[in-house]
Amino acid sequence: MPFKPMPDRIERCLALLYFVGHDLRGMEQQERRMILENAIGEGGSVIRLSEEIEGDGPAIMETVCEFGLEGILAKDRRAPYRLAGRAIGSN
Repeated sequence: MPFKPMPDRIERCLALLYFVGHDLRGMEQQERRMILENAIGEGGSVIRLSEEIEGDGPAIMETVCEFGLEGILAKDRRAPYRLAGRAIGSN
């Protein structure tokens, strides 16, 4: 089903798992993010890249809770995509 943007709505993209017929799940997260950044491009799109924050995880989570935000998503930038707690290709 093709993507149909809704008026006054911005979508945040967190991950890119497939691109132009290629399975990217075995690639490191930082490599997938670079492809995603290039695919989305700069401004003018209803699809935006999620922001990255590097730092102390527990301190960031504490701040998130203080401000009553919805939450955070933490990733190891060197890790491949994990499905149900298992890395692609692991036994």
